[in-house]
Amino acid sequence: MTKKKVILLAQSGEISLDNLDMPFLIRTVSEFTGRYVSTENDDEFSIALSAFAEAVRRYEPERGAFPAFAGLVIQSRLRTYLEREQKQADTVSLDS
Repeated sequence: MTKKKVILLAQSGEISLDNLDMPFLIRTVSEFTGRYVSTENDDEFSIALSAFAEAVRRYEPERGAFPAFAGLVIQSRLRTYLEREQKQADTVSLDS
């Protein structure tokens, strides 16, 4: 089954996203964070899973390749998460 067919089936709800493309997710998060990512207890990986599901829902084949689109969505969500974490850490350190 082609990746395009899998994405279309996931969009329609006919298949689950579980373990759909774990190596892609792990590689994308690891490259973004610059460290090993645990699939069991890293917030960044959880965010990537959610972003991947969002990318599957929003993907439009006529606009380009899915991996490039999914990578952008994942990186965007991770960037937002890390910026919020940093802002929260800065606020906490000022209050201490």
